[in-house]
Amino acid sequence: MYFSGVNYLIHYRIFVKGDFDILKKDREFLFYTGTCIVSILFVTGMLYGTGLPDAQETYLHYRNDKMPETAFYTHVAAESNRVVTLYGAFSVLIALRPDIWRK
Repeated sequence: MYFSGVNYLIHYRIFVKGDFDILKKDREFLFYTGTCIVSILFVTGMLYGTGLPDAQETYLHYRNDKMPETAFYTHVAAESNRVVTLYGAFSVLIALRPDIWRK
């Protein structure tokens, strides 16, 4: 998937003309590569920081059995409390600096 995101002109210059110097010069390629690397490191860090559930918990989370309605709502509430949202981060910013958002 990474290679399909790279500009096809770069593919042409590398594979047909053998010009690998284009990788160091092309700003779009450098930005795309840097963004991919930073994203991978960020997600990996988040997964290591929060930890992964064990296999039994994952199996129970994705099982095919229907959960009783009250257990389902309890589960959804517990999972939603674990998620830090972008909206929550912005609400903290708004609380800290409300003058920025008013115009």
